[in-house]
Amino acid sequence: MKSHCELIEEALNRGEKLTGLDILSRFQCMNYKGRIWDLRQRGIPVHTEMIKLPNGKEIALYSLKNQLSLKL
Repeated sequence: MKSHCELIEEALNRGEKLTGLDILSRFQCMNYKGRIWDLRQRGIPVHTEMIKLPNGKEIALYSLKNQLSLKL
């Protein structure tokens, strides 16, 4: 069974952009911020982009630094 870090890293390596809700729903990972921190500690270049939703709230969108994000 793969760890949360492995699952998140694999998705990011495939070019996916993930929100906290994506990570929670797909991988059942409650402490996604901790797992993002763990990946960064391992040298994975995780980029955080704050995006504004139509309701005015902002959420983090995670991707690898070499991948650009356009819109959610």
